[in-house]
Amino acid sequence: MDRFRTRGAYHPHVRRELPLRAPRHRLDTCDRYATDADVAAPLTCKADPSIALVPVERSKALALTNLFELYAHDFSAYMALPLDEEGRFGVELAETWFTDADHFAYLVRERQALVGFALVRRGSELDGARDVMDVAEFFVVRGARRRGVGAKVARALFEGFPGSWEVRVRVANAPAVTFWSRAIEAHTGLPPSGLPYSAKGAEWRVFRLDSR
Repeated sequence: MDRFRTRGAYHPHVRRELPLRAPRHRLDTCDRYATDADVAAPLTCKADPSIALVPVERSKALALTNLFELYAHDFSAYMALPLDEEGRFGVELAETWFTDADHFAYLVRERQALVGFALVRRGSELDGARDVMDVAEFFVVRGARRRGVGAKVARALFEGFPGSWEVRVRVANAPAVTFWSRAIEAHTGLPPSGLPYSAKGAEWRVFRLDSR
């Protein structure tokens, strides 16, 4: 996320702004490609057809918001994210993920069970290049991580949107740095060289790849 916002607090993170809640994170190729003309296409990898990335409809936004609470809990180990008086981080997704044609929000399912989400958008956060896909948010629940679900989801995204990609990870988040290094190497066959990047008072590692 660029900016991680909870009730009454502002926190820099990785990608887009998340507004205040209303009052009440080499496998085979994927089955199909998603393009700007086909933004609602689900992504499923041939390596494991039980893993599916299903586009999030506005009616399913609550599931995504609930998953963001788990995502925020993980990130509270690396940045200050206070709970509100209801015991929540109070995170909600910006409307752009449901209204903008260059934003793609997916729920991740394993054998139909919900296990995470992936949000990607068109456009570099570093230089604004429109031919770059950006991994905005990415999350897999802990119970599914050791089964390699995250790597398969990353592969599905890279194959689903062939071209240039950027992934920015906080240096302090060592597990995420390791995960993305391995996932990118599994896709390209080459160990990635993360570029240093400083923004919003934090140090980042930027991974770039071409998935074509």
